[in-house]
Amino acid sequence: MSLDILRLDGTPIVSGQMNNLFPDVAVGGGTLVTWFVIHNSSTGNMTGVRVFLGIDAAGVTTRMTVADGTPRAGGWAPAPTPGSWSIPTESAPLTAVTADAALPAGQRVLIAIQRDATTGAQAWPETNHIIVTATGPA
Repeated sequence: MSLDILRLDGTPIVSGQMNNLFPDVAVGGGTLVTWFVIHNSSTGNMTGVRVFLGIDAAGVTTRMTVADGTPRAGGWAPAPTPGSWSIPTESAPLTAVTADAALPAGQRVLIAIQRDATTGAQAWPETNHIIVTATGPA
């Protein structure tokens, strides 16, 4: 699979790596939204692009939304307003591409993740992370 997960500045995010989205936080730390793109770096279409959160049940609230599920070459400035938030899990992942269409080679979709540390339990280390899956060429 040739999907890259990148922050808007181009910094890679490693799928499944602990704390790949946010550093540890103490309760009362406020709400933070981070953006990333899923980029198809293969030579063909990727289908079934899905994203799910590994949630630290003892941690603070973390939610995700597809900010722009239309495949594009890039160029989200400013980033769109996030829509409805959900907590996608392995059993109920977030579909990252509009209407489950293909993500063409060289194209990206935009995802937003919100962490709300105003309430919840403190967890050290906090183990929230994302995992991205798809079907397509290597």
